[in-house]
Order: sequence, then C-alpha cells, then structure tokens
Amino acid sequence: METAKKETLNLRATAKWHEGQAVSSMSGGLIRKQRESDIRDEIRLQSEELKVRRKQQMLELYNRESEAFERELNELGLARAMPEI
Repeated sequence: METAKKETLNLRATAKWHEGQAVSSMSGGLIRKQRESDIRDEIRLQSEELKVRRKQQMLELYNRESEAFERELNELGLARAMPEI
C-alpha cells in the first residue's frame, strides 16, 4: 500500500510538472508572437518614415538643380518659362 501512495504522489508530481511546462510553453508562444508583431510594426513604421525622408530629399535635390539651371540660364542671358502653379 505504501508503494501505491508513493507511486500516486510521483504521478501527481509528474503531471503537475507537465502542466507547468505546457502553460509556460503556451505563454512563451504568445510572447514570441507579440514580439514578432511588434517587430513587424516597427519595420513598417520605419519604412514609412524612410519613404517620407527620401521624398523630401528628392524634392530638395530637384529644387537645388532647378535653381542652378536657372542661374546658368540667367548668366547666358536666357530665361526659362516657368509654369504657372
């Protein structure tokens, strides 16, 4: 009878350990999914920010080139027809 009690206690302890492992495994999976979601969001936001920055830099480049071209034409005594905005 004593061995049956020990065996039962051993089985309960083993079952409790497995339940704990299952819970921590599931919560670990949830944490991993949340981290992956956070990483995807961060990458998306950085991509959008980069697009805005590149667009602004291109606009500044076009404006500098346009001004330089206008100066060159003025030095030659020529004028460029500017479109009405």
